[in-house]
Amino acid sequence: MVQFVPQKIVNESGKLTGVLFKKKDFIRLQDYLETLEDSLELAKAIKESEGFILWDEFVAEIKAKHT
Repeated sequence: MVQFVPQKIVNESGKLTGVLFKKKDFIRLQDYLETLEDSLELAKAIKESEGFILWDEFVAEIKAKHT
């Protein structure tokens, strides 16, 4: 899990209006979110997929076709 403490920006009435991250923390957050998004897309693809075979089965099938 990515951990950092952003600076909070508040208006005159004390309402939170934004946050500031250090550049390295922002990049880490972006990377984390991209990885999370990729993981969710992979999980969805696996759940919805059909017709996959194990790698070893694929290799054996290719070898059998070329011998």
